[in-house]
Amino acid sequence: MNFNVTKCAVMSLSTRKVLQYDNIMNAQLIPRVQKHDYLGDTISSSLTWKDQCTKVGNKANHTLGIVKRIPHAAARSVRKPMRCWSDLPWNM
Repeated sequence: MNFNVTKCAVMSLSTRKVLQYDNIMNAQLIPRVQKHDYLGDTISSSLTWKDQCTKVGNKANHTLGIVKRIPHAAARSVRKPMRCWSDLPWNM
């Protein structure tokens, strides 16, 4: 199996201080990150929810700003699909 080094990253998951080593693959240094997006969730090296909550809050504020700027009839067409998508997991 071949890894693409440009798409790889190293993150140590711990609430304590971790010894940091250089990780090298195919003579290239793999970068160390403090947080990483994986399947829509943000995982941080300190194992806190802060980054994920900030990301979701920003997305909600962005959507709210769009809904406030468009006329009432158009807002109804935007809100309904969002409500239908959020209802799917609960209606199974």
